[in-house]
Amino acid sequence: MTLRGGICGGWFASRDRIVGEHGGALEVAVKAPPEGGRANGVVIAEALGLARSRVTLSSGPASRSKTFLVSDLASSEVLSRLSAAAPGTAFVVGE
Repeated sequence: MTLRGGICGGWFASRDRIVGEHGGALEVAVKAPPEGGRANGVVIAEALGLARSRVTLSSGPASRSKTFLVSDLASSEVLSRLSAAAPGTAFVVGE
């Protein structure tokens, strides 16, 4: 499955977290400086309870809009886990 993500607040965020949804994309706040989307992938993997190797950046390493591939997890479970990480947020996930 694919998951579109965007960075909220850049690398100067006070803590790593899933912020919610904005414009059809997942907003992720990271403390680390930008390095090809790696920090975003770590935050997403932790929120999903997956090993970092299961969340792969597929496009947008130098862009604020990135696309990640999530392995070994059904779309419904991704939605459930992201909702738990950012309560009250509706997410858009594509297969």
